[in-house]
Amino acid sequence: MMDELPVAVPPNKKPWLAAVGFGAISIAVLFTPTQEGSTDKAIPDVATHGAPWTICNGHTRGVHKGDTATEAQCKAYLAQDMQIAAETVSRCIHVPLNVNQAAALYDATFNEGPQSVCNSSIQAAADAHNYPGMCANLARYFYGAGKPMSGLVNRRVNDIELCNWPTTNKALVYPAGWKP
Repeated sequence: MMDELPVAVPPNKKPWLAAVGFGAISIAVLFTPTQEGSTDKAIPDVATHGAPWTICNGHTRGVHKGDTATEAQCKAYLAQDMQIAAETVSRCIHVPLNVNQAAALYDATFNEGPQSVCNSSIQAAADAHNYPGMCANLARYFYGAGKPMSGLVNRRVNDIELCNWPTTNKALVYPAGWKP
């Protein structure tokens, strides 16, 4: 049985929704910092109080205690991290997604890792063309170090809302090697 999440924050408190209509990576690059926060100094993981150390908007690759980053480095890390997340989603989700669905999955993949979309309930729902179920399954990913984390609960509520948010952008994000 899927855990239930609380009611979302009102839309006027969600600046990333103004980005709807852009490309999926652009939406994710605007969305993720609102969920992650930003720091120019490496900090320990909130759940483990240690590794992995994180900097900027949640960048962890190669980060150690005492590291610092400039604003330009933080922007570059975020772009790099979203590209990696997008490639993972493209590899593991085998159906086209609208830009909002893709952006929500990019954020979840960046935050939780590839296991959130590869060989997961999200992947199974997507492959069955059950897009509402795909979005709802984001609710499963709100644990840190095996414990529910209130920040992750809020983030998944926002991921689910973005994933289900209607779009007038007819562009679809196609998986790697897509053949209709």
